[in-house]
Amino acid sequence: DLVDYSTEEAIVAAVEADHAGFVGHLVEFAHAYGLRAREDHQLFVDVFRNGRLPGI
Repeated sequence: DLVDYSTEEAIVAAVEADHAGFVGHLVEFAHAYGLRAREDHQLFVDVFRNGRLPGI
């Protein structure tokens, strides 16, 4: 009721306009997210192993 058009149709239209660009963006995002997750995990492990999490 808040949107007077089909958001799904708008998304499909935007993706279809540049399918290769959309796929490329998703791949780039996935790689960056994976790298960030690995870095964050390593930071957590370092903090945990060095007893720098109070109460744990």
